[in-house]
Amino acid sequence: MKAAVGNKKSKGSFCAFCHPSLLLLIVAIQFLMIYSPTLDQYMVMLTTDEFIPEPHLRCDFSDNKSDVCEMEGAISILGRELEVFLVAPRLASISGRSGVNTTGLDANATRWKIQPYTNKGESRVMPAITEVTLRLVTVDEAPPCDEWHDVPVIVYSNGGYCSN
Repeated sequence: MKAAVGNKKSKGSFCAFCHPSLLLLIVAIQFLMIYSPTLDQYMVMLTTDEFIPEPHLRCDFSDNKSDVCEMEGAISILGRELEVFLVAPRLASISGRSGVNTTGLDANATRWKIQPYTNKGESRVMPAITEVTLRLVTVDEAPPCDEWHDVPVIVYSNGGYCSN
């Protein structure tokens, strides 16, 4: 008796990536999950007080090379005006809040200007570096957002020396 040899597929084996229509369905479901209307509702809800995180601002102006500020929380950036807003909840008292302003400067300050450059000792270059204004504001004072991103941002100047 001869043994049967063949290329029989076993029942129950299934490859989703082998079937283009099923692959298209999976991609469509992922698209709907990512870009669903509920996502837009969530983004709108971020403007209400209960979704505004506690703001934190840490600045170090003492370094000889550069001034560095680190902000955590809801942040809005107006690029053309060179302003960065750290947004506090509506009911928050901004001035004198412990933990918000840890700049080492005036505890009641709500506005700072920095020149985002890597070598603030360069007297020939610094006049060409545009200042960026950092502001601590309530949600009512913050500019409206038309784009949302959930990634870190670095603000720096591309003026000064090139090809170093």
